[in-house]
Amino acid sequence: MSHTAEVVLAALQELLAPATPPERRQQLQVALQAERSRDDAWQSYLPVLTSSTDEPLLWFALSACENSLLRGRGMETSSAAERAQLKGALCDMLLTPRRDTLPRSACGKAVGLFARLVRVAWPAEDPELLTFVLGLLRQPAPTRAYAAGLLAAIVEDLAPDAHGSLAQRQAELEAAFGVVLPSACDALSQVLREEVAGAEEQSALPCLQAAAAILRLGWTLRPTRAATAVGWGGGAPSPHAAAAAGSAHHLASLLGAVG
Repeated sequence: MSHTAEVVLAALQELLAPATPPERRQQLQVALQAERSRDDAWQSYLPVLTSSTDEPLLWFALSACENSLLRGRGMETSSAAERAQLKGALCDMLLTPRRDTLPRSACGKAVGLFARLVRVAWPAEDPELLTFVLGLLRQPAPTRAYAAGLLAAIVEDLAPDAHGSLAQRQAELEAAFGVVLPSACDALSQVLREEVAGAEEQSALPCLQAAAAILRLGWTLRPTRAATAVGWGGGAPSPHAAAAAGSAHHLASLLGAVG
């Protein structure tokens, strides 16, 4: 752990201590907010994501990385290579056995941050990002269950009403999702077929949640300009639209059978 992270850990511990006077607590809050808002704060706290199990420190590190790399001015001053480093750290938290040693709330925060990363970096910076997550669905438990949870969070974050994104950026995300929708439906259909057969019970609930999220988003996108781009909005259906419709129908049928 870096000296900076050690100082922050001590400050967090003092902040959360019941005996800390209100005046001192306010001083600590101001100092921590300033530290978290530094443009290059991610460099100090990215290693925390791959080494610490301390809940307040992990939350602070995740928030610092989010501010530096995925929000506001940080999106302009940071690079795709830096966000790729964040992806690696989040995968270490969420897709390895280390996950079982981490506080559940910190993992939940990391899942939300991964979904935010997809919204920022996909498809232009990292065109294979969503394909990477879909590939993890073909892994055995518990990786499959973790990947399904990630997919559900990503899909929910891509919904038109999830963020106040510019219309052009939202349309780009929706069109890109329409292209990968058949692959997503097919991957989840395979998992659900295995669940029906009793082979992967551990993965059933997160995969059901991911399937439901995908079908909700697919239905929401049907009347949009992005949906028109992939053939859902009228006129001659594109190959993507035909594949998406067939895969989504099959997934919906399996969802009903399992449910």
